[in-house]
Amino acid sequence: MSQEQIVERPATAQTQFDERGALERVDNDRELLAEVVASFLETIDDDLADLDQRLAEGDAAMARRVAHRIKGAFGAVGAGILASRAFAMESAREAECRQLEPLAREIRTLTTQLRSELEAFVAGV
Repeated sequence: MSQEQIVERPATAQTQFDERGALERVDNDRELLAEVVASFLETIDDDLADLDQRLAEGDAAMARRVAHRIKGAFGAVGAGILASRAFAMESAREAECRQLEPLAREIRTLTTQLRSELEAFVAGV
């Protein structure tokens, strides 16, 4: 993929993966980014399950800690929109679990889209 094609693929309302931004974080090393993405894909389901469990248990403080962890993971793979949603959850200091659940649902939904985009990226490397 040429640099021009990469520049044309920042995250938008339709995409979750900012390939250009993610590549900039790893000095434009596509193979390194593919490794980071593969690691993310291996762990994100467990992280989201952990978030769901914490919310189901009514443990908002731990849910916010999990949100902090996934915020970093989303940032590492160029998913800025998702990182901002996780940050919103992390920052909701006085929120109860029922108030965090809509954000968690949105994160799960957008992560499904992100997974497809990241799998396509890895397949192309």
